[in-house]
Amino acid sequence: MIISIAQAKVTDVNAIFKIEQESFTSLWPKSLFINEIHSEGSFVLCAKASRKIIGYICAMFAYDEAHITNIAVRKAYRRAGVATSLIKAAIEYAEKNSIIQSIVLEVRVSNEAALALYEKSGFEIISLRPGYYSDGEDAYIMQRHLVRG
Repeated sequence: MIISIAQAKVTDVNAIFKIEQESFTSLWPKSLFINEIHSEGSFVLCAKASRKIIGYICAMFAYDEAHITNIAVRKAYRRAGVATSLIKAAIEYAEKNSIIQSIVLEVRVSNEAALALYEKSGFEIISLRPGYYSDGEDAYIMQRHLVRG
């Protein structure tokens, strides 16, 4: 399967939202994805296979770091390298911004698959955020230092 990664457009939001619906119980509204696409302080990347959106990643810039805020892949395409490709593309995008020194994210402590994916992508657990999720589950904060420029 050939995967291409591109910046999301507003016309991609319906496909992104379908992935959001099949991936999470607490959903971002479509308007938030639109805001992220238009914001100069954020970026949204889509993974496509055969011109069909199969995954996305959202991140924002804050001070000297990028923060991955959301990532999801269609169920039929999970464990096929799509999330790895999205994370790699987000890291490359962030590294091109010369003021960014690291990229961070939160992940459920129970999400072993995501933890393994992030560790494989060079992220390390730097702290615990107790009760971070709406259901009370804790989150690990993970960070990866970037190569600048």
